[in-house]
Amino acid sequence: MQDTTDRLLTRLRADGRAQLDSISFELTVAVAANIVGLVETSADKMAPRLEMVLKTAFSGATGLGRIRDKILRAWYGYLFYWVDVRPTIAKRRKAPQDDIISQCLAKGYSDKAILVECMTYVTAGMMTTREFIVMVAWHMFDNPDLRADFLRGDEDRQMAILLEILRLEPIAAVLYRRVPDGGAGERVALDIRAVHDDEASVGRCPHAVDAERAAREGQKGEFMSFGDGPHHCPGWQVALHETRVFVDALLRVPGITLARAPDMQWNDVLMTYELRDAIVTCDRTG
Repeated sequence: MQDTTDRLLTRLRADGRAQLDSISFELTVAVAANIVGLVETSADKMAPRLEMVLKTAFSGATGLGRIRDKILRAWYGYLFYWVDVRPTIAKRRKAPQDDIISQCLAKGYSDKAILVECMTYVTAGMMTTREFIVMVAWHMFDNPDLRADFLRGDEDRQMAILLEILRLEPIAAVLYRRVPDGGAGERVALDIRAVHDDEASVGRCPHAVDAERAAREGQKGEFMSFGDGPHHCPGWQVALHETRVFVDALLRVPGITLARAPDMQWNDVLMTYELRDAIVTCDRTG
């Protein structure tokens, strides 16, 4: 996390500007790829391939657009497998490491099953965290007091602030579950944003970022942001830590400014927001 953050922000300082959603995606690709074991190719080269796969997989296009997206998804998925996944599988067969691909090979997974595992981690570990990083940075740039609180806080304080922003801006806005037993398998939708806006659930002033809220209410800081029970997000701590590391370093870059706020759009397939084309500028080095 730290090494990739340093590399990305060094590039930002050299150029004087960057597209925030692009560099945050590079970070999430690097972190998730390290966990999975996809380290045979660089994150900056892997990221465009993965972004196209994800963009076309969840675009919600119809008609000719849907056909176009299927073709692009197949092509970039093929490239992802042959350039990124397959070489790693070959190396891990000979020399296993402490990563997901090595664990899959030890369990006898086929190459296709390993590709599915890789794509699952990609979707969960990269897409949602990118949106969260941009959302957190946006809040910080728009709220100087919150930004100052975050920068002078210790790790626990920073985490509490991040969790409060996530409570207000949950990436997974709607969760679908089936009610067992007495519910006869009835499918229900849980509106996470509505839960987090309810004083009965989260305490007074639900629309304010309040780092003491969870402790005061005797609740977990994430409330329902990462789900609960057997479907609780297993990578939530990774997402929070990489967001904390990156945003803390970003806000300390000399002259850092949000030159263009992100465009917000809604993804009906994933039931989540997407933030695009946010531009940050800073004092250039040299």
